[in-house]
Amino acid sequence: IELDEFKSFVESLDEYGKVPATAKNGVAGKVDPARQKLLEQALALYRESVPVEYAKSFFPILFAVLVLRSFLFEPFQIPTGSMIPTLNVGDFIVVNKYAYGLRLPVTGTKILNVGEPKRGDVMVFIPPHDPNYFIKRVIALPGEHVRYAEGVVYINGEPLPQQEIGIIRDLGVRYSRETVGGVTHDIYTAATQRYAREYDWLPPEGAVIPEGHYF
Repeated sequence: IELDEFKSFVESLDEYGKVPATAKNGVAGKVDPARQKLLEQALALYRESVPVEYAKSFFPILFAVLVLRSFLFEPFQIPTGSMIPTLNVGDFIVVNKYAYGLRLPVTGTKILNVGEPKRGDVMVFIPPHDPNYFIKRVIALPGEHVRYAEGVVYINGEPLPQQEIGIIRDLGVRYSRETVGGVTHDIYTAATQRYAREYDWLPPEGAVIPEGHYF
């Protein structure tokens, strides 16, 4: 079948993509029934091939996105205000998913160990007690002693360096800059004792972080 002949046949189709009744015995009377049947078969093959061609075009893109999102990088939105003012609610971040090793997308099983969390890292993780992801900063490593008193975190008895910037009265917080693992970031702490909260998991005397855990 010549290309021009096939184009003419396609152009003769009605708005529903069917052969008009007036052309059943040949396109505009110019094609015999046997030839028209051959053209209809060619049209059917063409229509079947279009989705396949689209699939072939999009498959490499979809595969690349799947690999990128599953093993390399993934965007996350900040869900809560615990990292304010460094990260605000609604902010978007892109996470390096292979920083601590490659994991299977669904099960989370680690298949390749690349590194371990370091003090000062901002991590995205799903804790054992909650199905939602958390975004937190690593403060203490396994085996280290952590204590919190009067707005200051102590690691193995040493306070994390803080530089007070001032008081934000509208928010009722103390604005400071804290350095953790060589990384300096802004923090808010309670300006008055009435905002203090008690936590069973961190008593006043502090606690030692168990092996395999991070604070």
